[in-house]
Amino acid sequence: AVLVPPGQFVGDGRPVVSILDTEPRDVVVYVPTAAAATVAAGDPVAVECASRPGTSIAAAVVHIGLAVEEVPPQSLRVPGEREWAVPITVRIGDGSPLRPGESILARFAAPAAR
Repeated sequence: AVLVPPGQFVGDGRPVVSILDTEPRDVVVYVPTAAAATVAAGDPVAVECASRPGTSIAAAVVHIGLAVEEVPPQSLRVPGEREWAVPITVRIGDGSPLRPGESILARFAAPAAR
């Protein structure tokens, strides 16, 4: 994205463009501590785009955070209410219709299904 129109003065250190990967591969989801204890690297995850309900994208867990973190505002279940959870990185398969920054719903396989 172009952050400064052509011909405009730009001060030192001010960004002029923002470059995003057009093919997002990794998504960080925040999982309550008790539920995160049942997740393992390699587990399958079904990812649904918030803007396209019913569209399921195959994904897999690639990393489980080592510590509980405060959930960022854009990922809160109840806006404005502080929440803490374990960050889990999920890798999306090729050909994903996801766009950078898009909201998703992640469904982890039940522990008995492993």
